[in-house]
Amino acid sequence: MITKTVLDAADAAAITAACQLEAQKNGWAMSVAVVDDAGRLLSLVRSDGAGYATADVALRKAETSAMNRAPSAAAEKLAADRPTMLALTDRLPLQGALPAMKDGRCAGAVGVSGGLSPQYEQVAAAGLAAIGL
Repeated sequence: MITKTVLDAADAAAITAACQLEAQKNGWAMSVAVVDDAGRLLSLVRSDGAGYATADVALRKAETSAMNRAPSAAAEKLAADRPTMLALTDRLPLQGALPAMKDGRCAGAVGVSGGLSPQYEQVAAAGLAAIGL
């Protein structure tokens, strides 16, 4: 039997708070989504000033990262190399999400939207660091 690590509500809240803090510290208005290992929503926050669509984009990026067990940037690169991947309508291959990996297994992911690509991963990494990942 395999025992797996999962993100719980407290983890999602800590990740979201740390992401918001990192974005605010830098003056970025962003949306942050945290999902479990199946890509199902645990937490979603759109900061004041973040565009309306950023919440949905952050969620879709997080889902993509969790389903692929990899940063969503990897899916973006794959889609550029193999455009047929765009037929997978349950994925959004854009940089901006990181998986929450523990002992080589994916416990979920955090997705960010509302700024520039390098900013997304900086904010997502701050969220994961808040729970020791």
